[in-house]
Amino acid sequence: MAAKILGKPENITSFLLDRSRRASFTLYNNNTNFMEARNADGSWAGPDSGWTEGDKWIYTLDVVHDVPQLIQHRGGNLSFVKSLDEHFDGGHNQHTNEPSHHIPYLYSLAGAAFHTQERVRSIAAENYNNTPIGLSGNEDCGQMSAWYIFSAMGFYPVNPVSAEYVVGAPFYDEMIIDLPQPDAMVQSKRLTIKAEGAKNKKYVKSLTLNGKAVLQPILLHEQLVGGGEIVFEMSDNVQEWGNDPEILRSLLHRSKEMHYNIYNDGVVEYLASIYRTAATVHLNQRLEQTLRGGTRAVTIT
Repeated sequence: MAAKILGKPENITSFLLDRSRRASFTLYNNNTNFMEARNADGSWAGPDSGWTEGDKWIYTLDVVHDVPQLIQHRGGNLSFVKSLDEHFDGGHNQHTNEPSHHIPYLYSLAGAAFHTQERVRSIAAENYNNTPIGLSGNEDCGQMSAWYIFSAMGFYPVNPVSAEYVVGAPFYDEMIIDLPQPDAMVQSKRLTIKAEGAKNKKYVKSLTLNGKAVLQPILLHEQLVGGGEIVFEMSDNVQEWGNDPEILRSLLHRSKEMHYNIYNDGVVEYLASIYRTAATVHLNQRLEQTLRGGTRAVTIT
């Protein structure tokens, strides 16, 4: 991008862009599906060599400038989401150090926004409190606090130079941000973030920006710098918003018994339609009655 802005010839800018996209994955070991350090002769150094403030899991997921290619390398959206579950459930996420900070937001980029909403809320509760030792790790130029502030607002810059924010779920009913303008003589603009019931509701049902529906879990920097109003509609339960139906269907069917305390008839019908149209899923009478009756628990047996 710098070369392009500087007016360099297209063949040079194309070469540099292609090289930047390939560079990270020269360290990707296709035999293990993890990043791995190389020795001076180009051979693999071993899965546990060369890491600092993290392990092979954390640094494999640290390709913030090209998440789509990372997802592709790890087998597509569903496989990627399952590997993120393995990362967290296996105790690899280390929020005390910055290389892990973006990882819960990767779920949203793979069609599983509800997992971002769950993981972010859990991480905040476990790593932050209002005591003299309220940060779980070194502040490191403000990054520990910055993660919390962004997450509390409901979005996070996974790749800061992209000018995009990945949506999570806000922590508070309302936050007001004063945005200083480049011209000191111009009054600051105000960005208001509303999320009624956010303290006890972690799932996003809908999102609007200045009255217009936002259908994907992405906000652009240019949409926010002029101020305005972001409104999250929150829910106690997993919602359709930001989630790939294929991901939802697979994750629901993956476990023999899962409960998704559903209060919204529309979501019950949405989930029911998924199962009715899935040739590989066989409904038993109990599940069919649960879905049609609109009860609070979806039980898969």
